Amino acid sequence: MDVLILHDYIPGDAPPDVLDVMTEVNAVQNALKELGHTSTLLAIQKDLGILKNHLKNNKPDLIFNLVESFDGSGQYAYKIPELIEKLNIPFTGTKSQAMFTTTNKLWTKSILKENGILTPQEILPKSGSDNEFIQPGTYIIKPVWEDASVGVDEDSVVFIANRQDFLTKVSGRDGNVSEDWFVESYIDGREWNVGVLGSELDIEILPPAEIRFNNYDENKPKVLGYQAKWISESFESLNTTRHFNFNPADAELIAQLKSITKHCWSLFDLNGYARVDFRVDNNGVPYVLEINANPCISPDAGMTAAADQIGLNYTSLINKILHTALVG
Repeated sequence: MDVLILHDYIPGDAPPDVLDVMTEVNAVQNALKELGHTSTLLAIQKDLGILKNHLKNNKPDLIFNLVESFDGSGQYAYKIPELIEKLNIPFTGTKSQAMFTTTNKLWTKSILKENGILTPQEILPKSGSDNEFIQPGTYIIKPVWEDASVGVDEDSVVFIANRQDFLTKVSGRDGNVSEDWFVESYIDGREWNVGVLGSELDIEILPPAEIRFNNYDENKPKVLGYQAKWISESFESLNTTRHFNFNPADAELIAQLKSITKHCWSLFDLNGYARVDFRVDNNGVPYVLEINANPCISPDAGMTAAADQIGLNYTSLINKILHTALVG
């Protein structure tokens, strides 16, 4: 096949999470070559007209969509699959509506709660009467739109005493409260993620992975934040490790995580590949933190590691993703 790989434009001063895009792109391109396919690359910038014209003039057999943001924000990443859908070209990954919904953490949380899936309670900066009374406690400040732990680190975990304290801590550098941020209850427990491969009707839940926080003292928040994911020599990166082997006591929890993940897959109409992130509290109760409909598939990413647990090497993983895109 002739495959077009779409990816984020990489500026010269790109941070580590953006630079990783090219690691992902190169790995996918090498796997496609090994599978006997030809491929070309196209970086997506601000003008969707360029992409539209390219697709009309050079219609590929399939598009491998690795775009994680558009016009500088993850908020608009859904515009890429939306355009491809209109042109009726097969593409990898989830549909535009699912990407649009899951990219907004607040919409995702609302849908989860409506369907009986536990997620940490959130507080919005401008939600009026909902904030008149705030239970004192530990919360984590998060961006509404971004993923890849952008904007999240241990400093994001804060104690909030009252409404005024809340407003102060979610204010931007200009002192104004932004609707692009919210806080949710911080769950001091175990961190898990579960990957999924497949189509709407034929899915495979990958082995759940636990991210363990090693050498963290009681005063250091356990957060899988930007440092842990992208700054390789940081304490956080060196002391957060992924595990797939568990003792029998975790069997019931693992089954529960898989069941919730399957529910999320169908609830949000996901497709291709996705990941559900969890925190499990000290009573063993799992909470969905977020749903990533476009997770990283670099060779060292969690999705890749989970696929390896079921005997899918990197090239086999890419081949499975391609097959899913073609069968729908």
